[in-house]
Amino acid sequence: MLLERIYDEDLSQASYVVACQSSGEAVVVDPRRDVRPYLDLADRHGLRIVAVTETHVHADYLSGTRELAAATGAQVYLSGEGGQDWQYGFEGTRLHDGDTVRLGKVVLTAVHTPGHTPEHLSFLVTDGAFSEDPGYLLSGDFVFSGDLGRPDLLDEALGGVDTRFEGARQIFRSLQEKFLTLPDHVQVFPAHGAGSACGKALGALPSTTVGYERLYAWWAPYLAADDEEGFVAELLDGQPDAHAYFGRMKRQNLLGPAVMGERAELDELTPEALRAGLDGDRLTLVDVRPVEEHRAGAVPGSLSVPVPDKAATYGGWAYDPETDTRPVVLLAR
Repeated sequence: MLLERIYDEDLSQASYVVACQSSGEAVVVDPRRDVRPYLDLADRHGLRIVAVTETHVHADYLSGTRELAAATGAQVYLSGEGGQDWQYGFEGTRLHDGDTVRLGKVVLTAVHTPGHTPEHLSFLVTDGAFSEDPGYLLSGDFVFSGDLGRPDLLDEALGGVDTRFEGARQIFRSLQEKFLTLPDHVQVFPAHGAGSACGKALGALPSTTVGYERLYAWWAPYLAADDEEGFVAELLDGQPDAHAYFGRMKRQNLLGPAVMGERAELDELTPEALRAGLDGDRLTLVDVRPVEEHRAGAVPGSLSVPVPDKAATYGGWAYDPETDTRPVVLLAR
């Protein structure tokens, strides 16, 4: 079995390629919008991407599920849990608690773990070449290294009213019934690391185990004492502000981001064309130089989004394509 983590430092986001090397079949879990890394990895290992899935409707980045399926012909699998309000608006085989995706000798089993979102799935991974029992858990935004997914985003990003309390109680039950019932040796691979706003104290380690979290996670004493009230209060206290674009990402990912396909090289504008576009208010200029250089001298009205550090996150704050439909021009060296 192959299990590879592809990590986006900007978004502190992890996606996973799981494959049966004997059959050459692979599934990608939680792909990001830029699907080239998955295609390159599959080519390197001689794999066919036959399935694409995601743990939940993401708020912090645009999903690449539809894009990758279109590029490879892979079957899309989506959560069918969470009730009518959380059903995806695009085609895909619906997965419910206990459903499986098989790739040769490798089996992914869907586990409904609501709380961060109502439809959230985790995936138990069994390498049938070695064991009949699962050895790995792709936990999405349910369990992180040292932390848990925040349950308040429906309030913060989508205008919900006090859904955070039910979400926190759902996470408590998901831990009790789905996570802590697993053997200690099960290795846990989360969808985010340190720097993500999907929790308040995410660790930087790429993985953890059920046993380690059972012993040392901040929430472990609350579960051991069956103290749901204390758990809810602690989980909700001190969550960071949700990024301004989270609501937009939720809406677009639920409906399904548009498939872009192969993209042409960017055009380079002449200074004259840029000046005419700006004077006519027909362009949005994004200045990707370091902040100090932008402050020292910049085009009036330009947006400062320095690269490479957190450019996608900053860009999501600064530019909203739902309200600004003008073409974007990057000022870069």
